Amino acid sequence: MAITAASLRRDTPAVFSLSAGKDDGLRRWILRRAMKGTRTMPTTRFTVHTTLSPSEAMTLITDFGPDRATRWPNIDDAHFTVHDQGPEWAEVTEGNAMGWERERYSWDATAGTVAIDTLNSNLWAPGSGWRYELTPAAGGTDVQVTLTRVPMTFRGRLIGALIPVLGSWTLGKQFRSVFRKAESR
Repeated sequence: MAITAASLRRDTPAVFSLSAGKDDGLRRWILRRAMKGTRTMPTTRFTVHTTLSPSEAMTLITDFGPDRATRWPNIDDAHFTVHDQGPEWAEVTEGNAMGWERERYSWDATAGTVAIDTLNSNLWAPGSGWRYELTPAAGGTDVQVTLTRVPMTFRGRLIGALIPVLGSWTLGKQFRSVFRKAESR
């Protein structure tokens, strides 16, 4: 598959040529979406059930202690910094070698909501973020997650193209793993 130099400019449509008659439709769709000059906002939504209470789930999501990088799979120690923190908010940088973002967390334990807004990132523009709604459910809590991304870079557009396709499955699996580990403690 070849991408012309002109296709990398924002004001020129992407041109693709497939080799030897192999038509990989998904690859073409992903690259076409990634090369679009407009800033799309890929979004995914999913719900994870945990046996943790809503307050325990809230604590897990908003705990910015030294163990955070070991609990959450997309965070490593080298890309985790707490810049400032208050009783119902925190400003942190978190991520890994592939991508990081400086975010502002704000939460309301009574309402069971957490909002995470991207302030700066190597992949995502402002307008990106996460929303969590924690609802008491039979035997625990349902955590409804909404992820919205505004790609800022070529790599961000590539990853953003995958969010509607694989985001809920992949991220849901990661969240279930995080909650299962917390449940077993």
